[in-house]
Amino acid sequence: METIGPWELLIIVVAIGLLFGANRLPQMARNLGEGIREFRNALHDENPPDTAPPTHKPSADGPPER
Repeated sequence: METIGPWELLIIVVAIGLLFGANRLPQMARNLGEGIREFRNALHDENPPDTAPPTHKPSADGPPER
């Protein structure tokens, strides 16, 4: 399977520029970045360390305290 070369990439970029317009492309890139940032924050906020259940390590002396 062949990889995409520089000429193919240039054609794709020009086609996208013509399709969406130069004014719309920065707005689309900004929205994509915000979406990725929100997704990463949601992944990190899913199980924050302060609300995670405490891990209890049983002691070797006897049964765990309650």
